[in-house]
Amino acid sequence: MGFVSTIIYLFIVGFLIQIWYRRSLREKHKDAKFLIGLILILGIWGAQFLIYFNIIPLPSWLSKVIPWIPDQSGRTWLWNSWQFWEFTGAQPALVMPRGVGQIAVMLVLSYPFWYFFGTWVAKGIFGNKTYQRGASWLFQIEKGEAPAPTLPDKTDS
Repeated sequence: MGFVSTIIYLFIVGFLIQIWYRRSLREKHKDAKFLIGLILILGIWGAQFLIYFNIIPLPSWLSKVIPWIPDQSGRTWLWNSWQFWEFTGAQPALVMPRGVGQIAVMLVLSYPFWYFFGTWVAKGIFGNKTYQRGASWLFQIEKGEAPAPTLPDKTDS
């Protein structure tokens, strides 16, 4: 999982966690949304730190399992984790330019924002508490029967 794909993943997971939190976790565990996000983000930070500095040689065994991912350093793999060059037969040499490390730090530090942005969007759509409906009430059909239309009286004229 690379830097950009992790941002997308955290937004989607935050969105789904908020829906789960609204439906069942809020009554039982009020801090569940924060704790799940904390554990998830700390786990991703730890795994990406180990991969970025080649402490875990993830791409070496991954290239044997998934044949289209070439064997490369962890830093290169985190920047280019969605590589499908093997399907075309090309294997370009990836050179990391200067300044990419600072951008990587900024992307990694933005992970909590993307997780909580996903929860914020879901909160706006579905509400935070079980009795709140958020913007989804616009798309729900009201229960019950509609009143019968009334015709104007002809005796008045």
